Amino acid sequence: MCLARFAALRLAAMLVVAVVISMVLFGSGERVPGDAATTILGQNATPERLEQLREQLQLDENPVQRYLSWAGGIVQGDLGTSVVTQRPVWEVIETPTRNSIILAGFSMGAMAVVAVGLGLLGGFRPGGRADRTTTLTTSAIASVPDFVLG
Repeated sequence: MCLARFAALRLAAMLVVAVVISMVLFGSGERVPGDAATTILGQNATPERLEQLREQLQLDENPVQRYLSWAGGIVQGDLGTSVVTQRPVWEVIETPTRNSIILAGFSMGAMAVVAVGLGLLGGFRPGGRADRTTTLTTSAIASVPDFVLG
């Protein structure tokens, strides 16, 4: 099998998995008792205000239409509007997302420098003291669960 065909099949599989996961997530929200308008406004909300919020959140549409509208927005980069802040969701998550990407980039860069350094140190004398020490140390660190290191 050629590499391009393999990559295309993997990409198609990823897309199918993403669609199925999005349907499961959206569907699980549909199965929750009550609706979002009642949860947001509380039990003491007036029927008029509930109806207004249901219309605003498009809860008056059928679930298939809401899913297609939601998924279409996601595909186009529209994450919707936050119910809490009334701002576009992207504005709310933009700074934390950027900071996480920067932190991950620096972490991966630091790990690459340390890994190359340890590899060179152990590679000068295969089977020597430095090689055994770096192998033992990295194996011990790799065996510790991520949540413990975190």
